[in-house]
Amino acid sequence: MNREERNRIFLSKAYLIDWTIRRHWTILRACRLERDDVYQELAVSLLGLLERYDPARCPNLDAWLSIQLWRDLLDLRPCGKRYGIPCAPRKGFTVFSLDEPDSHGIIRELPDTGNYANPAWIEAEIERLPPLQRSAVNQILAGRRVHPRNRHLTAARLRIRQAVANREQEWGGVGA
Repeated sequence: MNREERNRIFLSKAYLIDWTIRRHWTILRACRLERDDVYQELAVSLLGLLERYDPARCPNLDAWLSIQLWRDLLDLRPCGKRYGIPCAPRKGFTVFSLDEPDSHGIIRELPDTGNYANPAWIEAEIERLPPLQRSAVNQILAGRRVHPRNRHLTAARLRIRQAVANREQEWGGVGA
């Protein structure tokens, strides 16, 4: 695709940037992102997306651009909101998958969930919760608002407290 054709398509698809911003306005407000800055970033992103578009993979250009712009908007969020880790820096901070080998081809080992000092056991406890309770806990962990008296959240808290009490008995007290 040459430059004039890309620019012509960009002008005809620029409405998708406004549509994405309007549709996901709550994300912009929650992350305290300026609309003009987001518009500029998504416009630059749209130019790159038009260069990479492959009609064989997705024949509907509008649908593909909408999804990609939404993903790019999510990437604009601060790392603390993005990864759920407060005060995470934007530079020098990465999240990697335990399923993929590292740069040397060595498979990473899963963290030991049997060690009381290792917080990975709580993730296993959350995964064992029934779906509605797990959903309520994951909403809280994702920063969404859930009413404190939500019955699924209350039940999940009770189960997690019981799991903590059981672990304390097994390990002989907190921090043992």
